[in-house]
Amino acid sequence: MAYLGVVVLVGVTMIALAILANRRFRHESRLPMQWWLDGKVSWTAPRLVALAFIPVLATGMLGIVAVLSQTLPPRAGQEALVWPVMLGSGALSVAIQLLHLGLIARTVRRPGR
Repeated sequence: MAYLGVVVLVGVTMIALAILANRRFRHESRLPMQWWLDGKVSWTAPRLVALAFIPVLATGMLGIVAVLSQTLPPRAGQEALVWPVMLGSGALSVAIQLLHLGLIARTVRRPGR
């Protein structure tokens, strides 16, 4: 049950970041979702979809890991790895969202996008 606490904590953090970003980018109807190596935007999504994509994906992934950790026994010798995997995956998900938001901000500020 404690693993679900990690899912909720990460989910709430990511939703809060998305809400703050929604306020910041309120004047943009579409936001970049992917970039080419030269920095040009390859495709965009509606603002709410772009901001909700990573939190929904990460929360779903962490939820599946939490459920599996409660229903499937770990292999011998791997019992102590569940917490590091949950916390590491949560931290990585937040970092990926922050990277995405930073890239969006950099692209939106750029003149002539």
